[in-house]
Amino acid sequence: MLTVLPLLWAAAGVACAVPVLQPLEIVIDGKRLAKPGAQDGAEIYLPLEALRALALSYVLSRNEETATATTRAGKALEIPLAKLAGGRMAPYSSLRHDLQLAVSVRDGVASISTPEGRKVASEPPPDVKPAPAPAKPVAAATPPPPAPKVEAEKPRPPAPTVPPPAAATQQAGSIDARPSPPPSTQGPSPKPQQAPPGGVQPAKPIDGSAPSGVPGPTAPAPTPVQPQPATPVQFQDVQFVRVTDRVARVIIVTSGPVQPLLRVTDTARAATIELPNTTLAQPRTLAADHPLVGAIRVEASAKSPGAVTVSLDLRSVSIVRIESANQRGLVCLVSAPKGLGKRMAEATIVLDPGHGGGAPGCQSSADGTVVQEKALNLQIATLVQEALASMGARVVMTRSDDTDVPLSARPAVADTVGGDLFLSLHIDSCPTPETASGSTTYYHTGSEMGQMLATLVIDRLAVVSGIPNKGARADGRLYPTGLAVLRNANVPAALVEMGFLNHSRDRALLMDPTWQRRAAEAVAAGIRQFVESGAPRSIPGEPQ
Repeated sequence: MLTVLPLLWAAAGVACAVPVLQPLEIVIDGKRLAKPGAQDGAEIYLPLEALRALALSYVLSRNEETATATTRAGKALEIPLAKLAGGRMAPYSSLRHDLQLAVSVRDGVASISTPEGRKVASEPPPDVKPAPAPAKPVAAATPPPPAPKVEAEKPRPPAPTVPPPAAATQQAGSIDARPSPPPSTQGPSPKPQQAPPGGVQPAKPIDGSAPSGVPGPTAPAPTPVQPQPATPVQFQDVQFVRVTDRVARVIIVTSGPVQPLLRVTDTARAATIELPNTTLAQPRTLAADHPLVGAIRVEASAKSPGAVTVSLDLRSVSIVRIESANQRGLVCLVSAPKGLGKRMAEATIVLDPGHGGGAPGCQSSADGTVVQEKALNLQIATLVQEALASMGARVVMTRSDDTDVPLSARPAVADTVGGDLFLSLHIDSCPTPETASGSTTYYHTGSEMGQMLATLVIDRLAVVSGIPNKGARADGRLYPTGLAVLRNANVPAALVEMGFLNHSRDRALLMDPTWQRRAAEAVAAGIRQFVESGAPRSIPGEPQ
């Protein structure tokens, strides 16, 4: 069991309490989103379209528990998603620091600003410059007679003698929130006093209200900042490039830039790339004839109107990711896991029964008996060892009795014995008993191989366990630097939380010998699929 503060459990998506949610309109840099968000008094939840509005390209995990997002600068973010009545939503707190966001909530509207939005809001129009120093003394020191002289020269503003910046702000399309000076015989001298640079920030009230001190006639100026709907992009072509038997590229050509949404619907079977705001003349199918990819189908999205879906039939467990995107489309990379494709008889697998000795892990009571995590971890790990050995694999345990092995020494065993992968087995616990249930696997943030191992193991376990599947998650959701046993591993590594010891239903299953063996065989099957996943499979027409 991983000891985590209650607040971190909430960030990790463990439902220890049911918050009262209120709908909330979301405005980002002055643009109101079509879908509402929600708030529970402690957190603001944003619809997924907010990620695009924040200039993030993102990929949902298979179970849609997390989104891996990329900023324009190329920084990767792991975002936990909450499943609410309005669908999957992203907590504002998971984005605030990385994206340097600011928010104000008023009257059911959350106004969020980005650094770029604040920069635009704080930049004064080109003509808002302090008047030259002599301007004030001239107006103040000159006796009344010169005033008519200024009045007489006023018809000449269109001439080149008028300062160019002042003329520029009158052009169509410019945003000038300065109050218009009333007709007067005082000439242009009052301008610097009525519109000082520090007061010209019309976009600061993100909810669209006028800045303080701006007269009514100019207040509507900021409100028209509603961008017109983007012109749909046209899907033009899809191409398949065979790099090697273990690497391939799918090139999607469009008439303009798109923000693709990649979903690996089944790690071993299919992946889809959704292209929002894209039109398609007619569906098409492309035969790839590759060990990793079979057919590629292009069709209008059945789930998202106005979008196009590109579906890849995967013939083997593969890593699928968006390699690049530009003004004319994107490139999707499909690759086999590196260093695998072995037979089980060639594999060395390191199993780590969590805790031990003076570190018992979590504890619970069943019929007056204290149940310790460390004992259950060892029992189930021993059964996984037997299942893997029956498949021909060499299995090394970090502990085979009740001893406490240091965290740093556990993944180091894989280096010592030449292991191909590392799997740590644990049992979970929640601060409030009976409020959380489920199995989860963790991988170190950024490890594609670890993510694949974690996904395959949890998928197999979920089929037979009868315990809710919480999916594969990045360990960065628990700690900023991740988990020590995963962070320090030099081989593909994952950690399994098989269930919650302080949930009566989970605990009854975890203690049942029949369930333990069934779960151990499922974990071993996931490991086997991972080890053998890199082996190219025969394609139609080739000899078996």
